[in-house]
Amino acid sequence: MINLWLHPTATLSPLNVANAAASRIILGYDKPMEELFTETVAGEPYQFSPLGRYVVRAPEVCGGRPTFKYTRIEITGTLERLAAGEQIDDIVAGYQGRVSREAIEEAIQIVNKHFLESLPTLSAA
Repeated sequence: MINLWLHPTATLSPLNVANAAASRIILGYDKPMEELFTETVAGEPYQFSPLGRYVVRAPEVCGGRPTFKYTRIEITGTLERLAAGEQIDDIVAGYQGRVSREAIEEAIQIVNKHFLESLPTLSAA
């Protein structure tokens, strides 16, 4: 099941809702984007493919690279800040309410899961 968080002023296309259960979420850049959902946010269409509740790929945002929903903040930049030793709470404060702690934690989980799934099977020598 995919849980979608909608912007308070957004409307989700009923056709996309009907197909949401069948959608398989893909993070890989070498693969085509899964089904796009369309919301209307502030009177403008916003198309995206959900990777989670807070992380999406949107073809018109940052070249389709994963971002936090409704922002142009790429998850890779946030993860690089964490890798450099910056604390999650400091990153959240720096984003001034645009990205939550839960969103950053979700990005970590998505990347970790994708990394583990991408590892080849080891066989004993």
